[in-house]
Amino acid sequence: MAAKAGKYYWLKLKSEFFSGKRIRKLRRMDQGDTLVIIYLKIQLSVMKTEGKFTFSHLEETVSEELALELDEDPELVNRTLDFLFSCGLAEETKSGGLFFPEVLENTGREGASAQRVREHRSRERQKNVLLQCNTEIEKEIDSEIEIEPEQETELEPEPEKEKETEVCTVSDDTVCRAEDARRVMEAWNSLGLQPVTKVTGDTIRGRMLRSRIREYGLEAVLEAVEKIRKSSFLKGQNAKGWTITFDWFVRPNNFPKVLEG
Repeated sequence: MAAKAGKYYWLKLKSEFFSGKRIRKLRRMDQGDTLVIIYLKIQLSVMKTEGKFTFSHLEETVSEELALELDEDPELVNRTLDFLFSCGLAEETKSGGLFFPEVLENTGREGASAQRVREHRSRERQKNVLLQCNTEIEKEIDSEIEIEPEQETELEPEPEKEKETEVCTVSDDTVCRAEDARRVMEAWNSLGLQPVTKVTGDTIRGRMLRSRIREYGLEAVLEAVEKIRKSSFLKGQNAKGWTITFDWFVRPNNFPKVLEG
């Protein structure tokens, strides 16, 4: 995980990354495994710039400059780019640079405050596990103790213990359920902004929402929606009259900004 100005970034690979048709085809090319590694290095190099590589003309061509950035053979980088262009994994920008759209979905990012929340939840989860184990051990010990009749005494009832506050924890394998997506949609629509009527898993919107719930947990996503409710700037009261939209909200590089206020 890399850190910069209080931000943390990491590259996420889907479980079907290597079994996808495009990557399988790339691997079957001459020196295909090296070309796949180059593609992964490209994603790592541009994940902090939202998938964009800026051509600064240090070299004659953008592919040669990218090869310099990656410290890879220019010919192999050029072959990799040709393949990525052919299957929609790379695009040329108006300024002559490069854009890699898959990086947006594959980049994980959070601020320092979000990291502290995640670490706190992890600690609370460990406490709950230890508490449960201790309770089970105490029950087993109590069940094995026998009191002889002459030793029995009437015990004063113990004061009722306060119920412990239930801590909502999110594990690393959190699954985004349809119910979670529905709760987020209802919270969003209550803001009075552009409503969301449908979110399906096979759309970019659905994949983005599912990714945010998996990264941060349902409660954090709902918390971010509440911060929108309290922000006049996000609801259009700004110099340009810009208003936040749901699609903008669930993008990986925008969501942490809202969550952190």
